[in-house]
Amino acid sequence: MAKRNERWSPLTAGLVAHHYGWALSVAAHGVTPVVRALPPAPLDDLQWRNLLQGVNHQRLWGLLSAAVAEGALPCTGQQANEARVGAKRAAMADLAIEGRLVETSLLLHGADIDHRLLKGITTAARVYPRRSLRSYGDVDVLVTGGSFDAAVESLEQAGGRRRFAQARPGFDHRFSKGTSFWMPDGISVDLHRTFVLGPYGFTVDLAGIFSRSDLVMVGGREIPCMDMLDAALHACMHAALGDCPPRLVPMRDVVQFVSDERVDATALLERSREWRCEAVLARAVALAEVAYGLPESPLTRWSAGYRSKRWEQRAIALYGEGHTYRRQAIGATRFVAGSRAKLAYIGALAFPAPTYLGQREGSVLRRALRAVSGLDVKRDLPRADRVQAYIRSRWDSTRR
Repeated sequence: MAKRNERWSPLTAGLVAHHYGWALSVAAHGVTPVVRALPPAPLDDLQWRNLLQGVNHQRLWGLLSAAVAEGALPCTGQQANEARVGAKRAAMADLAIEGRLVETSLLLHGADIDHRLLKGITTAARVYPRRSLRSYGDVDVLVTGGSFDAAVESLEQAGGRRRFAQARPGFDHRFSKGTSFWMPDGISVDLHRTFVLGPYGFTVDLAGIFSRSDLVMVGGREIPCMDMLDAALHACMHAALGDCPPRLVPMRDVVQFVSDERVDATALLERSREWRCEAVLARAVALAEVAYGLPESPLTRWSAGYRSKRWEQRAIALYGEGHTYRRQAIGATRFVAGSRAKLAYIGALAFPAPTYLGQREGSVLRRALRAVSGLDVKRDLPRADRVQAYIRSRWDSTRR
């Protein structure tokens, strides 16, 4: 039985405003119509310090500086100076990240690795009025599964230090979301095979993404990124399936994309069906509407009336409050195509390589018990008797 989308959570406009405070109004600066008014008078010292803390945590320095400079946020002289200094520091950090982004793209291009840069400057440059309004924290790049190992090698040869080993040899290019590297300049590069952990990491049409592309200019060079529809859906996944509660910038990204005349609502809905992520799109639009307000449109009406399928309810729940890597990984099992691939996936999760265990958690026994005990074989591996036998045999072996 399908269930109507009732905003997906007890998140209400009042609760959102209470949780984020004045940082939400700063994040909404420039959104029309205005539903998150800024304070009419300068904040007192305690309120201002709380605002700066929220701005720093949510990476809103560009929007804060713009609100102050345009007279939308009344403040004292000292407060205005602190906003300018914070925005300048954020801009310098963004420039360093842009430099690393260009170097990463050139590195992958030199290795003949097709890639798409994600989020960050590719979003700021295309859907925000000015690039300076949106900051970013690292470099995100998507490569194909077939090129993943080569991309890892290229980044390591460039001095990148991988943060975590893969569960087993070959696991990353077949199953994982990706991996992260600390580069010599201290900037993190997130190498993606897909967008998210869990079920929706396996529903994305990755082949389709690499059949089309767009370009943005960064540092005088053309950098490949996803086309507008793909980028809009990725923004929705980031907002709806990321942190809980959602971060302000990802939800603002959704507002910017769905308000852009280049993003056709009908085409966006069709693309979401191809990715099997209609529920994610509905959730992201609902969250953005609650946080920032969106003018009524066919997309908002569709979101309000969307009825989630049973499997979507289970999948979305894996990304909610209290989500864990273990729950998402196990929940993704039924989305892995093919019984042999499922076996390889489960085996890697239950019995990972010692190097992985050394970085992540205790012993092989502990890992096996955690993975196997959390698996609903009847639900996740329907009609796969030999897989059930395999799991049972490995379970029995851990008890001897």
